[in-house]
Amino acid sequence: MAFSNPVWLWALTALIPFIILYLRKPKPMDRTIPSLMFLLRENRNQNAFSFLRKFIRNLLFFVQILVLIVLAFSLAQPYVNLKMGVKPGHTVLIIDGSASSQTKYEGTTRFDKEISEAKNYVSQKTSIILAAEYPIVVLDKGTKGSALAALSSMHPTDTKTNLEAAIAQADAILGTEKGLIVVISDFIISEDTDQITKAMRILTSKGNKMQFIEVNNEAKNIGIIDLDITKYNFNVYIKNFEAEEKTVIIRQVQDNKVYKEYEKLIEPNYTETITFDTLPGSSRVELAETDDFAVDNTVYMSAPLHNKIKLLLITSLKAEELNTDFFVKALTASNEFSLSISRPPRTFVTLDNLEVSKLDPDVIITYKINKDELLPYDFNTIATMIQNGKSLVITVQDQLGQIDFAGLLPITVTGVGQDTDICINIINEFTKRFEQNKCFTESKKYLAAEALNNSVVVATTNTKLTSPIMVLNENNKGKIFYYGIFDNSSDFKVTEEYPIFWNSLINYLVQSENIQDYTKRLGDEGFNNETKAGYYQINGKTVALNLLDETESNVNTKSKFMQEKEGFYIKPDPEKQPYYIEIPLMIIAILLLLFELVYLKIQGDL
Repeated sequence: MAFSNPVWLWALTALIPFIILYLRKPKPMDRTIPSLMFLLRENRNQNAFSFLRKFIRNLLFFVQILVLIVLAFSLAQPYVNLKMGVKPGHTVLIIDGSASSQTKYEGTTRFDKEISEAKNYVSQKTSIILAAEYPIVVLDKGTKGSALAALSSMHPTDTKTNLEAAIAQADAILGTEKGLIVVISDFIISEDTDQITKAMRILTSKGNKMQFIEVNNEAKNIGIIDLDITKYNFNVYIKNFEAEEKTVIIRQVQDNKVYKEYEKLIEPNYTETITFDTLPGSSRVELAETDDFAVDNTVYMSAPLHNKIKLLLITSLKAEELNTDFFVKALTASNEFSLSISRPPRTFVTLDNLEVSKLDPDVIITYKINKDELLPYDFNTIATMIQNGKSLVITVQDQLGQIDFAGLLPITVTGVGQDTDICINIINEFTKRFEQNKCFTESKKYLAAEALNNSVVVATTNTKLTSPIMVLNENNKGKIFYYGIFDNSSDFKVTEEYPIFWNSLINYLVQSENIQDYTKRLGDEGFNNETKAGYYQINGKTVALNLLDETESNVNTKSKFMQEKEGFYIKPDPEKQPYYIEIPLMIIAILLLLFELVYLKIQGDL
């Protein structure tokens, strides 16, 4: 037997005063009484052996002596060396805390079983890593007591698994020190990039020893594995991982009220797609299903709360012309826009006896204006609005260069051209649909022009001397966009891309928020610190985070790694490992104290 803290053996010296106090008794006074002399002589003979008889008769004394000895030994942390596989100077425990660890397992969960297994490997110097999508160091070189406390307080995450990163983190903790790395997991690998074998080879080549404990079981699951979100609706992908068909109920809930509900029969190993409307604010989609893996039964949704974008269309077209115009139809096709129309010769300052500033349009659009109907300084008010953050779209028309735009037109017209392809120069939010086919349309007519120096040319003609067709200019807080395609001379207006282009452009001009930024996956860029699915307040907006991972949801997967690993790492040689016995000693001390209480009760001293 050896001791980790032998200094505590000095506690045994407490036995010395204990024995002295126990044997000490008051000194008697001698008196000469002749008639009793023979009795005193007899007493002297008996007193010579009285201390030995007291030792034998007083059981309570021995119990108290034994308690002190046991406590002193336990404080010294005694241990015996047993052959238990390895002798760790430093043990690093890697606990799989990914979403799949929450799978039901023998009445508890896989994670609870992992914690139970990990407690068997705690040593006097222990580090603990929670393996999720990003490793979390729970304990760095802690004592045995702190390791046991840390294990009892750990909780799983809702993220994917990345065991390679966790093993690499163990390598960083060990540094030049050698130790035992114990990996406890169901070994469901979420990504092909999670190369456990590679990380294992690195650590074993440095003389470290590794042990892998698989906690896996057969499990049943039907879960939501993906979302496809747009402003108006979204698709939910539900997969049945079981070997038999299953009928599930899926519902959309907002403010604890069911908005929509469907019942679907899903074939085994098949993915069903269900479409819901995108609701503003926070909502969720949930499966009314009790299976072995609950994490993927609910997805959280978030969408921005904003009013319709207000458009002011300034045009000389009459009402009957507007009803058949492709451009006007494109603006009215979206339920995101609220369209108002103003016709010259009324000044732009007033509209149906209301000031434009009170109407407060987000985007002002000029379209087929009769320049002879314009009043002086009409665009001065608009210029002020652009400087205050509003946006302006100027569409091409004949005699465009003769209209006084108060310096807002981002081009200088130089002439008229014919027959050209229109090609995209810059791919951004409103031109990304043309990335594959950059020359997306033809035009029989165009205005030859030059862009101003502070303007960005988005699209040009495909001619020897190119002319700007789409130009973007930022004027203080506002934006100005020039659209140079003559719709009457181009087929662009009859394509399905035409209304989408205008929708995307106007959203870009008003900086409308992208709904994709409101519902994300755990672990996406910028969300590395969040580990549980749900709602988060980030940069002033509510963001919904979810698991949405098919591999992690396939909790019935059997790991190939555990069968293949044998040939890829160095097995630990049998060595003697310290087995600490301070806990059994403390239990013995408690039992002895209980025995003492019972003994005193029987003797009538309590």
